[in-house]
Amino acid sequence: MTGFTPLLRLAWRDLWRNKGRSLVVFLMILLPVLGVSAASTVIATASVTGSERVVGDMGTADIVLGFNGNNDNTVHAVDVLPKMEGQVRAALGAGTATALRAHGTLRASTDKGATRVDAYEADLANPLLTGTYRLVSGHLPRVAGQVAVNGWLADRGPGVGETLEVRGGSSLRVVGIVEDPFEKDSGRAWGRPGELIPDRRAPGSVGDVTVFAKAAGALDLRRLADLGKDGYYPTTRDQDVANYSGGRGLNGPDLAVFVLVVVMALTEVALLAGPAFAVSARRRQRELALLSANGGTPRQVRAAVLTTAFVIGGLAAAVGAAGGVLVGWLVSPVAEQFGSTWFGPRDWSPLQVAGVALFGLVSAVLAALVPSWLASRQDVVRVLAGRRGDPAPARFSPLLGIVLMVIGGLLTFVGLVGASSYGEIWIGFGAVTTVLGAVALMPLILRLLARSTGRAPLAVRYALRDGLRHRTRTVPAIGAVMATVAGVVALGIANASQEAAGEKTYEPRLPMGHAEVNVWSDYGATDDVAKQWTAVVPVLKRLAPDAVVVRGMADEGGQSIMLRGGGDDLYGDFSGPFNNGVAVASKVPAVDFGLSQSEVEQADAVLARGGAVVMGRQAGGLSHLTLVRYVDDSADAQDADGMKEAQRLRVPAVAFAVKGRPLATAIVADRAAERLGARVSVAGALINRTVSTAEAKTLEEAVLDVADGGDVYVERGWQPDPEYALMMLVLMVVGALLMVGGTVTATVLALADAGPDLGTLSAVGAAPRTSRAVAMGIAFVIGGVGAVLGVVVGAVPGIAVTWPMTSHAYYYGGSSGSAHTIDIPWLLLAEVAVGVPVLLALVVGLCARSRLPLVARID
Repeated sequence: MTGFTPLLRLAWRDLWRNKGRSLVVFLMILLPVLGVSAASTVIATASVTGSERVVGDMGTADIVLGFNGNNDNTVHAVDVLPKMEGQVRAALGAGTATALRAHGTLRASTDKGATRVDAYEADLANPLLTGTYRLVSGHLPRVAGQVAVNGWLADRGPGVGETLEVRGGSSLRVVGIVEDPFEKDSGRAWGRPGELIPDRRAPGSVGDVTVFAKAAGALDLRRLADLGKDGYYPTTRDQDVANYSGGRGLNGPDLAVFVLVVVMALTEVALLAGPAFAVSARRRQRELALLSANGGTPRQVRAAVLTTAFVIGGLAAAVGAAGGVLVGWLVSPVAEQFGSTWFGPRDWSPLQVAGVALFGLVSAVLAALVPSWLASRQDVVRVLAGRRGDPAPARFSPLLGIVLMVIGGLLTFVGLVGASSYGEIWIGFGAVTTVLGAVALMPLILRLLARSTGRAPLAVRYALRDGLRHRTRTVPAIGAVMATVAGVVALGIANASQEAAGEKTYEPRLPMGHAEVNVWSDYGATDDVAKQWTAVVPVLKRLAPDAVVVRGMADEGGQSIMLRGGGDDLYGDFSGPFNNGVAVASKVPAVDFGLSQSEVEQADAVLARGGAVVMGRQAGGLSHLTLVRYVDDSADAQDADGMKEAQRLRVPAVAFAVKGRPLATAIVADRAAERLGARVSVAGALINRTVSTAEAKTLEEAVLDVADGGDVYVERGWQPDPEYALMMLVLMVVGALLMVGGTVTATVLALADAGPDLGTLSAVGAAPRTSRAVAMGIAFVIGGVGAVLGVVVGAVPGIAVTWPMTSHAYYYGGSSGSAHTIDIPWLLLAEVAVGVPVLLALVVGLCARSRLPLVARID
């Protein structure tokens, strides 16, 4: 028999003759390839490349020219509207097509108050703007009085068919839902030119204007030089692509975890397909023995087994890769809903998908190497006589395992010390090498376990000794489970450590669950902010009567306050509603400043004397504080900051070192602020209880109903990126499914291969329940041994990858440190090492056949 064609015919005949076994192997290879290809496709679709983003930025235009009035307070953006298009057309020549878009902010009414909205005025029907928006439903504004809003704003009240009430402006009918091509978590509205943005010359109304242009001929950038001198900033399509270096792909640490899990999953293909091919070769051993008896060479026997693997692996890899791309496209709209940005157009990475498919094919062929080699070495006479048994293991197998584990450790060390910019990838492949080393050591591990379980139940003893006797089936199966568990454990440690590091470096502004209400003016007008607070306070008393309104010294509006103690300027590490971090009160406000009861009493005593309380610094022994008020007066002598000193006041003080970030740098007595001549006004409000998300949303819309600018901040602690958390959840679920599938499949193959042994047990009087016990023992050994080894093997790269994922310096409160954190998810480890194997053993025991088969054995 020569040539490849006869081998293909034998492979096809074997596949069709044994459809059930062939389908198991087909699914083993197809599912991981499909899953990884789908994940790659979702990531490719989520990532917005420069060439994709340019469409959202520029539509179909060749060049856009923007003008931002905020960059030059002497020229308002509205002033350039009448002449901008004409200047661009004159510069680019006759026949130039243009489209004008103005952008600003406004307040719009909602069902529960009002909200801030990004407003765009443009003729969206202009072809040059195609791609800068996405029409979801309804239609674009066509006539006067029509407007389109995005889904975020429509969910809060003004949906299609309703009226958009613009505060200080017009009432417009919503005719469509239009989305920004990139962002979705804020309010947006699109109206016709001159109809949407109210009081277009007011500060902050029109922030910028943009001209989209398409020249009739070749684009001559030299003709735009004069426009650049007038304050316009031109951008071509090539420049926009070059300027965009983002995309929502995975960064280095995230990529490390993703690569680790993907490689572990594909490694499981090779390991788990091995038992299937071993069982297949055992079922075909008589056919292969006849091939040898009729003159077939060992090489031809090996080729027969490998060709079967090549055919089924090629089919599974091709179908899995194609199906993965389709599944990725179908899943992308669902995954898109969990993020704060829109995905790009449907996309996929041909190189990555082809690589995954090739890996699947190679995995199938590699999985058949050992069974093919053993089939070529089998004793023809022994096989034709119906006898079984694997040959003795190679003596160099434990040595090979030790060498591979040492190499894996070295690769992990290289990635750990940062010798390469791809350290995370080195750690990932070091983990794979370690897994392969553990697989090579598996026969030795099984032998040691079999010798140490002499008093174990029959089912466990049988499972261990049967596994040792049929190593070609058992070792890859345990290795497959081990690889999957190692990936899950490494992922769990990395994810838990990253969350712990985030919590370690997170600096809360408020006690957990408490809320803070802020009001501001876009241009820092102190009088305007005070006026808005006059309207906001009654709203707070109505919706949150327990809110504590706190006054502060405004570090704006022509004055600046400086605190000096012990010869130093005291600037605390603060954030919150207190302008420059200085609150004004006759006693400590009823909010959590991080002070104990005794410290509050001491602070109240100092405030009663007209003094000040300093917080957040190691200022022990501070007994007095100097308050300095500066005013802006360019005509007089100035200090280094360009402000003139107007008043200086020395007051008694006390200092407390507050754990965590304080709400304010200091609290100054009312009497001291009055003597200093400082401007005092409402600085913010605090709600000292847990505030729900719905309550915060209602409160914010109510605040914006009466104020031009404001928000409600609720302290929720450190929150992981939802997109990253979703990816971690998906990968962990996939890993758990692979573990369950691998254990169950390997158990089914083992039981199918153990038919003669079970028949022997029946012949010597074993009870029917013995088969169930044997099935449970095999499942427990495969799942349990693989899971325990997987925990040990996966812990090494999991801990190692925490260095590149969590090691970064941070500074807070006068001290610096490293955020490197190791957090072991013990519950997860217990679940995969104990819970899942026990559960799988019980499930297999319930589903296994209770009747033992009777098999005639010929010696």
